[in-house]
Amino acid sequence: MGADLAIQTQLQEAIALSQSNAIDLIRQSQFKSSEIPIPEPIKNYLTNLMEDGYNRYCIDCKTGITTHCLVAYGSFVCRDCAVRHRVEFG
Repeated sequence: MGADLAIQTQLQEAIALSQSNAIDLIRQSQFKSSEIPIPEPIKNYLTNLMEDGYNRYCIDCKTGITTHCLVAYGSFVCRDCAVRHRVEFG
């Protein structure tokens, strides 16, 4: 249980750092989500979530293999649906 708490704390710190980096990039008008480096703890966390059978397929189309995480919605989508979200919602 203690190890889980330590990992969760590291993850929260990494997320806070990533958010501050993202805010800086937005302020500089150079924001592109694919250019923001993903800290290793977050990458591992998302990889583990994507291995869950419920997260394996796109939540929108239900057929595509998930390749993207929509952090604002807490869901995983395929590439095609990720592009559609980006076009429709920015």
